Amino acid sequence: GLPKRTPKIVDPPSVPAGDRTGTLDKDALRRRLGGFHRGAKEGRRDVEAELTENTSETDETGDTVEEARS
Repeated sequence: GLPKRTPKIVDPPSVPAGDRTGTLDKDALRRRLGGFHRGAKEGRRDVEAELTENTSETDETGDTVEEARS
């Protein structure tokens, strides 16, 4: 049979704990997260409007306009 595989032990790169180089600007972080939140809300609103628009394009049989044409 095949020889038994022995895993290679790899040491993770050493990163000193608590030795960060950047500073935390709370106002900048709040602005960035606020922008992300607004974008997510606008995206949800756009998708909801698109879904509402697509469901209003049905004919009497319940088929969409594209299905009725084909």
